[in-house]
Amino acid sequence: MPGTVTPQQRSYVIGRDRQMSVTVELPNNCAGTPVELRFYQPAADGSNGLVPVTEPALAAITATAKAATGSFSVVLPLPAALAGDPVRVLPGVSGGCLATPVYDSGLGVDLAKLDPVENPGNTSTIVVLGAALRWVSPTNPDKTTLGAFTGSITVMANGVACSSVKLGKAAVTDAAGNVRIHLGSAGQPIQCSIAGATVTFVRADGATLYEKRTLLPGVTQMIQNLAPEAPFDGPTATATAAKTVAPIPPNTGSEGPSTGPGGSDSPPWLLALGGLAVLLGVVGAGLMFRRR
Repeated sequence: MPGTVTPQQRSYVIGRDRQMSVTVELPNNCAGTPVELRFYQPAADGSNGLVPVTEPALAAITATAKAATGSFSVVLPLPAALAGDPVRVLPGVSGGCLATPVYDSGLGVDLAKLDPVENPGNTSTIVVLGAALRWVSPTNPDKTTLGAFTGSITVMANGVACSSVKLGKAAVTDAAGNVRIHLGSAGQPIQCSIAGATVTFVRADGATLYEKRTLLPGVTQMIQNLAPEAPFDGPTATATAAKTVAPIPPNTGSEGPSTGPGGSDSPPWLLALGGLAVLLGVVGAGLMFRRR
């Protein structure tokens, strides 16, 4: 057993939360040897591996501890601000006693950001990751992007529709190609600005997405998993369908993503993308995607 790394929570708000507690369990040969904890993310070239984060405020965060047999806990400080948009990271441990680093025992930790400039008053923002929308599966002969396949999503707060946006060619995007959805704006129902409301996402074909969020006024959050939850018996893009559950990366424990298990009757290539949190969750699953 190479070890496990388990964060105390699956989401934090940069600008509000100041630290992240991580529990580490390493093999016996690491006892008494120094190990380093830091944040990782998938390589930018889409290769099947993880690299230290590139966000400057996060790259500077490391902690060294003397590994002990069994479990021990380490507190990683969180920065006061992020230079860019929210991000998903995986805390990991490296050291001379480990052949390769050991990563988070789930699908990562979502770091949202407190941003009163983008979110004045009781408004908030959901950012749909542009990198996810642009990717296509090499097994899809039509080379349909994930954004085009999804078509659009409607954001719901406690079951009430707040806003609908297009995700394909007609999508309105920011400079990075992300789609930004603002909640609590003038004219939207009151549920769209209530702190603690359950935020869900519904595709154009009626499927509810696997990822969920909690409405946080003043906060910008990100989603990147566009796979539907189970069960979904609506229309699909191809005649081929398969049931599945969201996979867990290798070198981890048994804890799954914070949103719970997912699966559907959607095409297998979409399920692979969604179950792995699209590009940013691809860790050792043997799936490779390329840009259109």
